Amino acid sequence: PEETSPATEQREERRFLVVAPTIGSKPATGLTGGLNGNMAFFRGDPKTTRISTMQGGFRVSQKKQVLSGFRLAMFTSDDRWYVQGDHRLQLSSQNTYGLGAATLKSDSENVKFTGVKVYETAYRKVAPGLFVGAGLNLSSHSNVRPGDGLLPAWEESAYMAYSQEHGFSPEGQMSSGTTIGLLYDTRDNGINPQRGWLASSAYRTFYKGFLGGDSSWQELYLDLRTYRKITADGRHRLAFWAMSDLVTNGTAPYFDLPTTGGDGRSARGYSEGRY
Repeated sequence: PEETSPATEQREERRFLVVAPTIGSKPATGLTGGLNGNMAFFRGDPKTTRISTMQGGFRVSQKKQVLSGFRLAMFTSDDRWYVQGDHRLQLSSQNTYGLGAATLKSDSENVKFTGVKVYETAYRKVAPGLFVGAGLNLSSHSNVRPGDGLLPAWEESAYMAYSQEHGFSPEGQMSSGTTIGLLYDTRDNGINPQRGWLASSAYRTFYKGFLGGDSSWQELYLDLRTYRKITADGRHRLAFWAMSDLVTNGTAPYFDLPTTGGDGRSARGYSEGRY
């Protein structure tokens, strides 16, 4: 058998991989089934380097959707750099509604599309727990078409009304731009935190004509999390999570507007894109 050096054994012990089939259900997809994986690892000495994670998966749904994605949260040795990535490829569909909280569910119209998202940001540590970063964002929705083939309803849908009002092509829309970010993270563990705070902000600027972008607009995303023990041994605790996603200027394409469930994690009590 091939010999393994102590250094190689130590690197291998720092990787933790889980791959498992997944089954789920929600209004936007119906029943789904697929395969998901999650790997935790260290890119340096665990005493001075935070744990990193990669997670991704592939699902097919009862509504004939194909959903795949890959997320990365990686700290380099001694936390000098932090790289954050969100990548998605979807052959999907979604019910669309008018803007605001007074829209009727009965007025929804199903829309099919091909969605591609690539968000990459690299952060540099400037003080203990404090990082500043910059990145690139691409979001594309192409081959947009009515989900049920009923053209009269499609022409009167919220998606068509919004696209026509703001001069977007109904067949497909693209956003491309840059990010500047600020991150403060004092959590003891990014996967299963016992204590500490996470506070982050990302200001994203999208440009018309940049890498095919269809409009100029800006977005501000804020994220705040903390944890409190409710038993002395710390095995039971409360996690508090607040977030805000705002278009601060310009006009975003319809599918890039902040919506319930748009990031895949928020507003789980509501259908994706309902508000």
